[in-house]
Amino acid sequence: MVHLWVIHTMAKTNGNSKATPKKSAAASKGAAALDSSKAGAGQNKKKQQSSDGGGFLSSIRPRPRPVFLCVFITYCVWLGVLYKPCSVKKKNKEDCGHPGILPQECVTYGCFLKGGSGPVKKSLKITQAEGETLGLSLSERTDGSLLVTSVSDGAVEKHNAKQPEASQDTIMPGDWVVKAGGSSKNLAKTLSKTTSRTVEIQIFRPTLPSFLSWLHSSTPDKPTLLEKVLSTSGTKHFGKVLAFHGQIALATWYISGYGLASAPMYIVLSSVLSWRMSMCCHDSQVGKGVPHCYMSQRISPLEMVSQAINQTMKLDFNGFVKKQLELVR
Repeated sequence: MVHLWVIHTMAKTNGNSKATPKKSAAASKGAAALDSSKAGAGQNKKKQQSSDGGGFLSSIRPRPRPVFLCVFITYCVWLGVLYKPCSVKKKNKEDCGHPGILPQECVTYGCFLKGGSGPVKKSLKITQAEGETLGLSLSERTDGSLLVTSVSDGAVEKHNAKQPEASQDTIMPGDWVVKAGGSSKNLAKTLSKTTSRTVEIQIFRPTLPSFLSWLHSSTPDKPTLLEKVLSTSGTKHFGKVLAFHGQIALATWYISGYGLASAPMYIVLSSVLSWRMSMCCHDSQVGKGVPHCYMSQRISPLEMVSQAINQTMKLDFNGFVKKQLELVR
């Protein structure tokens, strides 16, 4: 009996030892599957973060809320409808086109073509005392002219101080010196003299911002079409208005929580609104001497918003509601 019991116990132990590896293998497979699912979830999360503009943006921005896009669209429509860019007094209407200009041409791109030019040429006479420098810091340009980088104590600064506040008869940083004393040769040597004299200095003043100076033509007297477009008052006004509404657009996009793919929508909306507020106006029913195509109001974006608010306050909402109710009845 004892012998049989020992045999039975050994068999049972062997069976349990064989079952244990099977259970261990199953547990290992289950753990591997769990790890795989976690890894897959992590990869999907990373992909989602990438599509939403990156993990960093996702971590500091709120969840997507479409209400902010609706608010921005409402703002654009409200300002575009209630602000009247063509409310310009007759005496203040500035020509924005050319004889025979079509209405469509006037209101679409007329403001981006009128008045553009290349660098402005000026000739100034500077009186210099004995032993006095001009006070100009200069750097040589590729075309041989000299770029004024700064104006310090000297004859030029005294000359500038004598001019009226809004005068353009000055020499300022960013100007190009092309001639001195009637010659374009040995400019640096001529300008470095400290003798008592009155020297004539011919300059070109760029019409583009300094960061766009590389767009200027190598021959200032023959500006390119791009120079003309970028230097018009219409383009400059459009840029100011777009900078204002572009900031609002980007701020609204950021707090909306949506990814980078939605940002261009805000930029396009703000660009269309800025164009609407900068375009030229056309009126075929004008008197003699008044331009048919004229500049829209040239006021700041904040003044535009203020005018739209004033127009909103004048709206007769009660009358509007009554009319709608009468139509329904």
